[in-house]
This record gives sequence, structure tokens and C-alpha cells, in this order.
Amino acid sequence: MTDASNEPDEDALEPHTAGPDQDLYLHILSLYTSVAEGSSIGVILNVNGAVVAGKMISPKEWHALWVEQVTQAHSEIGETLSSAMATLREGLSEEPHLQTFAHLRDATVMTGETRISLSLWRGPLSHIAGWSHGIPEGYEAEQANP
Repeated sequence: MTDASNEPDEDALEPHTAGPDQDLYLHILSLYTSVAEGSSIGVILNVNGAVVAGKMISPKEWHALWVEQVTQAHSEIGETLSSAMATLREGLSEEPHLQTFAHLRDATVMTGETRISLSLWRGPLSHIAGWSHGIPEGYEAEQANP
């Protein structure tokens, strides 16, 4: 028989430093991608009833890919965005901090029978109702043959 007083308090396992409606464990995954350069983690997210699956990446990597895509589509806009974002980032700390958005690459949004493949996806962590790490069955094949 185990002594219940030695068991950790369930509330103690749910730190609220990320905000009362936010999941600290998801923030930890997001923080990991920010500090482990070039890393990605497969995630499945429930966002407003839709399922979003993809590889979680750092905001820095997401931003670089986003600017690259915008530049390829509209070179003058991409260059302006890149310059403006560099100016905005000059005053920001490079220290790791809790993120407010999830950043995914090679994402698939699924609602019912509809699947939309996106090279990049960004959404507020506060809108994620549930999540799991990993990738859905068939996801890798889907990304290889969009």
C-alpha cells in the first residue's frame, strides 16, 4: 500500500506560469525548438475543432522560411518585410522565453474529410485545445506526394 501523502499533488504537476488557459508542456516543446537550432518536433494540434499536424519549428526558422516564400512570390515585398523585421528584432532579447504562437512547417489542416497542405502554419498557443507529439498515420507519405 502506498502512502498518499508521498504522492505529488496533481495541481503541483500543472504549473501555471504560462497563463491559466495555456499548457506549459506545449510551451516547453515550443521553447525547445527555439533553443535547439534546426530542431523540429512532430505535433498534432486541436485548434478550434480542426486538427493541425506538422513539424513544430522555432519562430526564427519559421520567420526565415516565411520571408523566403514571400520574397519568391513578391521580391519587393519580401525585401521590405525582411528589413522591417530586422529593425524590429534589434531591440529584442535573444534569451529564450515563453512563446505565444506555435510555428509549424509541412503542416496539414484537417476538418472532416478535407485536408489542406500548407508549407507553413502559425497559430496562437492559447487557441490549442489539445495536442500530442507525433504525426498522424500516412502523414509522411502525404507530405512526400502533396
